[in-house]
Amino acid sequence: MTPSFGQDILQGLQSVPKRTHPKYLYDKNGAALFEKICDLPEYYLTRSENEIFEIHGSEIAHHMSEFDVIVEYGAGSGEKIAKILSKLPPGTKLPTYVPMDYSPAYLEMSVHSLAKKLPRLWVDPFEGDFLKDEPFQDLNQKLGSNRRRLVFFPGSTLGNLDANEIDALIQRTLDFIRPGKGAFILGVDRWKSKEELVPAYWDSAGITAQFNRNLLVRMRSELGARVQPETFRHEARFNPHERRIEMHLVSDFDQEIEVLGHKISFRRGESIHTENSHKFDEIELIQRFHRLGLKFVKSWSDKNHNFVEVLFHA
Repeated sequence: MTPSFGQDILQGLQSVPKRTHPKYLYDKNGAALFEKICDLPEYYLTRSENEIFEIHGSEIAHHMSEFDVIVEYGAGSGEKIAKILSKLPPGTKLPTYVPMDYSPAYLEMSVHSLAKKLPRLWVDPFEGDFLKDEPFQDLNQKLGSNRRRLVFFPGSTLGNLDANEIDALIQRTLDFIRPGKGAFILGVDRWKSKEELVPAYWDSAGITAQFNRNLLVRMRSELGARVQPETFRHEARFNPHERRIEMHLVSDFDQEIEVLGHKISFRRGESIHTENSHKFDEIELIQRFHRLGLKFVKSWSDKNHNFVEVLFHA
């Protein structure tokens, strides 16, 4: 357990409305459940992004190969970087790959996975939260000042952040890759109808519900919280005004849970807002990032235009 986990959870549950940060969904069990979600028929995001890597992977890999280091935010299992870099011609010099993740479970998974899939790739994992400044100071020292850097942020994780977090992350990324020297490749999900979006976050097999309730399981195991996960139901809510899907854990009845000695009361139907998944308009995103200091270079999409990868230079 990280020192901030308990403090952040308690602070979020004492807020009005109750909320927690989505990064806390990803312990070892949460990571394994999310891998299952990616294979669900309703979850089009992974298939759409994989299609981009299949169709355009050689071109994306060519851009990546121009840099000395690739840092991937929220790297997960490392499957995506393997799909792309495997498209390079045999003998091409590979950049050093630095998976950066809050979850040690995911970092361990990526090291073992890439050793099998891409044995020529030098993997140098880095445990850190890309939403904070401090890890970048350590990573800067680790990498040195002369190596050209590309940041890779696929998978639509940007959509989990609020507007202030996005702006802060872009500024942090610009400082890290250095103006005039680095690049940023970002994956985002496009805005769609309720009928397309809700099933992707509320699947018929109940895996997403299990993933969401795992937060309560983690609170019980790591914080000693008095809570019964089965008394909360999963809901995915369509919010057209904010262009997002929201994940909630909704209390089935009036109840009280206890976290770190603090009692938290729930009314029947009251929820914990656990995650946002914002969806984007590509042109608006490019214009917004341009104002922050990123120059649009190129974008790639799947055949159905569900998803997009965007290349920016600093």
